[in-house]
Amino acid sequence: MRELVLVWAIAAAACSPGMGDVASARAQTPRAVYVADTPTLIADPAARARLTAAIATNTYTEVIPYKLGPLLGSVTSRAALAGWIMEIQGAGGAVTAPIAGTDRIEAIAKLVAEQSVHLDGLITELEFWNRDDRAVAFAEMLALLDAMRAHTTDWAAPRKPLIITAYLGYPSADEAAQLAGRVDRVLLNYSVRSPTDPWSSGSRRMVSLRRRFETFARLGVPIWPIFYSTGEVDMQTTLRAKGIVATEAAFRDGLASHPDLARTPLPGFAYFTFEAMP
Repeated sequence: MRELVLVWAIAAAACSPGMGDVASARAQTPRAVYVADTPTLIADPAARARLTAAIATNTYTEVIPYKLGPLLGSVTSRAALAGWIMEIQGAGGAVTAPIAGTDRIEAIAKLVAEQSVHLDGLITELEFWNRDDRAVAFAEMLALLDAMRAHTTDWAAPRKPLIITAYLGYPSADEAAQLAGRVDRVLLNYSVRSPTDPWSSGSRRMVSLRRRFETFARLGVPIWPIFYSTGEVDMQTTLRAKGIVATEAAFRDGLASHPDLARTPLPGFAYFTFEAMP
């Protein structure tokens, strides 16, 4: 699985946007987008159509839907969720379900079996680095990834791999090494004002972000940065002024300024959230 993802990552990096046409750059760069309130979006025809159109035009290529709980509670709501998932996939997009615990795995299993729908990926939503009992929480994280991996065949479309992703904040080097063997990619949070900050700033936090990137690059794990358009620290102003393509290009330029990392492929980016994007 890792080999397939790495080949795809290298191919995507070779098509990364430079000074060419903006529409072409959008089509060449895979992008995931989080939906903060999936039940509300599904029930709003205008918002739903806007997301589907953004998928169809390759502005985004993947959706990570939050607040699935209310949609997994009944046959009627599961049918509505399955219809929306198939709508996104029919427009050419992928759907990656967030998993915070085994209860969500059980609920997704029911959805898949009952509605004959498939998923494209699973992503962790367990912030072990923020827990007081970090060692216990990290053990839960590893067990969660193993449980997710057990469904790579029965939840995926035929002849298509189910991508297992870890959303991460600040793992230690030892934690990163243990995670590397269980994931196909990582989504790393970048709560910064500017895409150049992680590469140009000498603050302790930015140095920590560089070391985190270096760790996963050395381990050979595909890295997708998460850019925030909402939150305590976000890129809303930069995204509004520069747009997606220029923001990503600035991040890539910063990466290229570090000789030991310049050749690290960046297969894609993620954005949080769809509702807050300019």
